[in-house]
Amino acid sequence: MTSIEPDHNQPPPHHSDAHPARITTDSSRQGPQGKRILYVLVGTVFGSIIIVGAIFVWFAAKG
Repeated sequence: MTSIEPDHNQPPPHHSDAHPARITTDSSRQGPQGKRILYVLVGTVFGSIIIVGAIFVWFAAKG
């Protein structure tokens, strides 16, 4: 079950000075869907929790 609809990618818009570029909803997307982004997000959240916990323990032991 995916929470993001499938991509319908189009090539980037071509433009010249006479005709400015039009950005469509497909060409303005940030990046591809996938679980790699989720893994990076979960890893950084858990990593930051561990680092903040270690800092709290270090300051508690110090004083």
